[in-house]
Formats: sequence, C-alpha cells, structure tokens
Amino acid sequence: MTVLTRKVKGTFSLFATTSVRRNNVGTLGASKVFITNAATGVHDTLLSVQLGGCNLITIKTQSVSRNTSRLTASFGKQIRGITSANLTITQRNGKTFIQGLINGKRIVPFTCSSSCSCGFRKTVKFQNGTTLRVRIDKQLELALNQLLLKLAREIRRSTPHRGTPNSICRAACQAAALACRAACLPFFLPPCLRLCEAALDACLAAC
Repeated sequence: MTVLTRKVKGTFSLFATTSVRRNNVGTLGASKVFITNAATGVHDTLLSVQLGGCNLITIKTQSVSRNTSRLTASFGKQIRGITSANLTITQRNGKTFIQGLINGKRIVPFTCSSSCSCGFRKTVKFQNGTTLRVRIDKQLELALNQLLLKLAREIRRSTPHRGTPNSICRAACQAAALACRAACLPFFLPPCLRLCEAALDACLAAC
C-alpha cells in the first residue's frame, strides 16, 4: 500500500496503490492518480487495475480546458461488452455531458447530474440503435469492489484534517473530482465513486 500526496507550485498530486487477493479470482492491483491546478485549470485522473499483472482496466481523463476533459480507456477480456472508450466530458451548470466513441462506435450523447449517478449499463446507447451492455463475472466484480473500497479507505486514512479551503482551490479540486466520477461510468461501481470522494478530500486538505 502506498499513498503519496504533494503540492508544488500550485499543483496538487495524489498517487495511491493497493492490492487484494481472492482465491477464486487471483491478485488484483490498483493505482490512482489525481492531479489538479487551480491556476491552469488542469484536472487529470488515472485509474489502473491489473489482474495477475495484466491490464484489466485503464481509464484516463485529461483536461482540455477548465470545463472539458478527454477520457480514454481500455479493458481486458474479462470485461465483456466493452474494449475501449474515447469520450469527451464537458461540465456545465452542475451537469456532466458525455459524447464520443465506445468500441469504435459513436454513442448517443447523454447527461449526468453532478454526482454522475448514472451508469453505462442503463443509459448508453449507440447511434446505430443498439445499447451498450457491460458484463463482469460476479466474483470479479466483488473483488473489484473490495479493491477500490480498500484504496479509498487508505487514501482517507492518509489525509490530514485541515481548515476550510479557499474557494479557488476548492473549485479546482471539485472539477478534478467530477472528471474522476465520470471515469467511473463504465461500471457505475459505487466504490469507484467513493475513491473519487477520497481523492477529493485529500485535494481539499492540501489547499
């Protein structure tokens, strides 16, 4: 387990890793990167999950502007129904607008609330009229839940309690957290959202 945070010249960076082992799944490892800068508008995130040392999930968001991020993702064969994603995420008036390609096919653009409380399994349709259906083995999904919850707990344990952050720094942290939540959408895993909240708390503590 590793949790490292630092703030240099206005840029907050978080890097965290952990792992779990389940007899019927194997060893899962996860790493989380969360970067934000209030002055430049940068808010980048990365979630990487490996199974037995091989890529299972890689989801990266990179800020294009203060309100727009580009999401790229790749998935291992154990995640059925989705292999790749290349999406544009725009935040406006407390809502998140998502458009782009999944599996090389264009999706029907859709909107989430600021909490991103919607998931691809229910909401994403392709412009050819079909619906995206992501399928994960139940035991693997339980292991993923355990892994991400563990990482979120470890980040929270490493976060000091400090005073109220200034509004500019708070806004930058929240922008990065919104991009982080959007990156959870391929699965709508509540533990993924908790991981984003833990990263947000660490960012706010560094303000």
